[in-house]
Amino acid sequence: MVIYRADRGGPTKAIYFDSEGHVINYAVTFSDDRRTITFLSDAVPAAPRFRLAYTKGADDSMGIKFEIAPPVKLSGFKTYLEGNARRQTEPKSGRPKS
Repeated sequence: MVIYRADRGGPTKAIYFDSEGHVINYAVTFSDDRRTITFLSDAVPAAPRFRLAYTKGADDSMGIKFEIAPPVKLSGFKTYLEGNARRQTEPKSGRPKS
């Protein structure tokens, strides 16, 4: 995924590519507290719509939620995948954890 500004001072956008040939254009928004970034795919006729959100936790964790809306109801998002990730820190000795 590449995140970029379309024009000077313009909205933030993103584009996603994968090895299966999918290309998804997203509008990007940030929550007022700047802890959540949300990617909302463009509406494309006869195609599902996607919403992906990352939320920074209180520690080194991050919530991740991926939702899909069917082509017939582009605002009818349902959670497809949801989880948490945590940053792995190196031990003070500099050696990898076993």
